[in-house]
Amino acid sequence: MKTVPFYTILFYYGVLASIIVIIIQTIECYRTNKPAPTFTYTLEQYLIIALAGFVAFIALSCQCIAMQNDKPAFLGIIAYMGLIYGFIFDTFIFGTQFANLQILGIFIVVAMNLTLLYEKLSSIKEDPPK
Repeated sequence: MKTVPFYTILFYYGVLASIIVIIIQTIECYRTNKPAPTFTYTLEQYLIIALAGFVAFIALSCQCIAMQNDKPAFLGIIAYMGLIYGFIFDTFIFGTQFANLQILGIFIVVAMNLTLLYEKLSSIKEDPPK
């Protein structure tokens, strides 16, 4: 994976995602007998989609480069920190009400990731590179 340029990964990710979206939309159109939702969006919705796509492109580029230049297991732990942001957005911006079991699961995942992150960072401080 380290020998593959990151833009190759991004290209094939985009191709695969486009094919999957086209297949899903085609099936949905035949199933519901309605036009594809892509043709019913307003300009504002297209701009929001373009902005989200650009942000996702930047995030995926950074993630690919980071995965190629560091240990993927450590970066995977950091990637799970997005759960915290998702929880905050769902709770305070979108007003989602979670069940007690969902909250317990969220706290278990976040606590384990914070613990693993702390252990990893403390081991780096104890064993400096030579």
